[in-house]
Amino acid sequence: MNDRIRQILTQITSLEDELRSVLHEQERRMHYQIKDKRIESSAPSKQPTSG
Repeated sequence: MNDRIRQILTQITSLEDELRSVLHEQERRMHYQIKDKRIESSAPSKQPTSG
């Protein structure tokens, strides 16, 4: 494999790992998770009040 291609693939892998880490931290702070392209919240939802 071409050295440049190998270098780019290594960068992509590194960026994917960094993105995964940042998303995980945000999920932890925001109390939600992304599962199968859906967002699941673990925080209690607020029900709209009629008024």
